[in-house]
Amino acid sequence: MYELADRVAKALGATPPEGIIVDWQFNAAFGRVGWRRSPILYLGLPLFLILNDRERIALLAHELAHDVNGDPTRDFLTSSAINALLQWHAAIRPTQIIGHTWYHTLANGLMLGLSWPIGLIILLMSHLLWRESQRAEYLADYLSAQVAGTGPVQTALRKLRFGHLLAPTVARCAVSSPKAEKPDLFDEFRRRVPEEPFWAEPETGEAEEDSQNRLDVTHPPLSYRIKFIQSLPEVRPAVAISTSEADQLDRELSLLKPGIQHRLLELHEASLYY
Repeated sequence: MYELADRVAKALGATPPEGIIVDWQFNAAFGRVGWRRSPILYLGLPLFLILNDRERIALLAHELAHDVNGDPTRDFLTSSAINALLQWHAAIRPTQIIGHTWYHTLANGLMLGLSWPIGLIILLMSHLLWRESQRAEYLADYLSAQVAGTGPVQTALRKLRFGHLLAPTVARCAVSSPKAEKPDLFDEFRRRVPEEPFWAEPETGEAEEDSQNRLDVTHPPLSYRIKFIQSLPEVRPAVAISTSEADQLDRELSLLKPGIQHRLLELHEASLYY
């Protein structure tokens, strides 16, 4: 995984990631952490496993492209300010207003009042950055297409629509017989996702555009991003992966599957009670 990420980063002129965190989310991200601003790549195993080899390169290229595309949310001062405000807001804002006693309720009300100005500052900063954030997403898609080819970028973007299938897949695995061995959640999830999802339900696409074509969304609608990639000329991929490398990558990922499946099942069980 690190070798592949390094090759993608080199093709982009980006800094190779110093760490790769694989978790249970249907998502991927790039960020810099710590006082040294170490580049870290975050990969959600459910998303990464439903992608084919070329689509995986496209996903890696998109995230690593955020290191070179001038994304304002990854600037040191800007990101530090937003993260600090978010942490202050989360620490001050109470989860509920009504407490066990009247003075708990009064204290919660005061804390809620103190959290409002911080929330307004976060909202203002976000509005100032949203247009640039959307531009950065298009540029990351463009750079990804230069590395992986336009076709894999398109199909990878289309597969992002299938995140809603993860929760019912987890629920189905959770209710399997406790005496029997739990089925492979990721294999089941992969079977539910089309290999080449060129189709899309018209009403789903229209609903997505209606709901996401707003100023307060950091990512452009997927349909817009796909149309943008379709408008680009096809180029020769700058990074490829051999069959042996792909097999090695699958073996590495298979070692992470049991722990992350256990975590997903734990989260599902917790959601039933809270």
